[in-house]
Amino acid sequence: PIVMKKLDLALFPEGGELVDGVPGRVYFQAKTTLGKPADIEGRVIDKQGKTISEFSSVHDGMGRFELTPATDTQYQVVITKPAGLTQKIDVPMGKPGGCVIRSVDQKSTDTLRVGAICNTARKLQIEAVLRERRLASGAFEVGANVPTVVELPIAPHTQGAVRLTLFSTKNEPLSERLVFHGMGSCLQISATTEKKTYSPRDPVKLK
Repeated sequence: PIVMKKLDLALFPEGGELVDGVPGRVYFQAKTTLGKPADIEGRVIDKQGKTISEFSSVHDGMGRFELTPATDTQYQVVITKPAGLTQKIDVPMGKPGGCVIRSVDQKSTDTLRVGAICNTARKLQIEAVLRERRLASGAFEVGANVPTVVELPIAPHTQGAVRLTLFSTKNEPLSERLVFHGMGSCLQISATTEKKTYSPRDPVKLK
């Protein structure tokens, strides 16, 4: 076992910010003081010390937890594993109003799906951009605290980190995140050699 007294824990609310009363996600990344990934387990507590949710890292110290922030409430993260850590990390405070954007499962290569939740009924605009090229955009309406899934038609075989941004009707950016589209469509390469073994500095021919 590695004995540690402190970890570096970075917290990233999905879409940029949490919104009071709106279900949100907070992604995290834990590292040792030497910058190495650290797998952790922990819980989220309110100012009374009550446990709101629990979490554990999924890969290389990274993971996420769900949180619906109450108004004017500060939450903290307490790490339970590795044992012996006493530090408490503040979760970014929720803002009093707004919208959050959420990733959802993709169903086809020619459609980009994303979720949106707002604390008030309103009309929104959305834009999808890949490498500074607009893929799709449109407008839609959401109800108060009603999760809404938007499907944007895009060109088949589009692949990459797509930037999705929610805008108000006044073109004010409300929430933004990256979504990797085209998972599993990567170039597949296989290589074979003319010999099974080689000596140092032997020329190699690949097929």
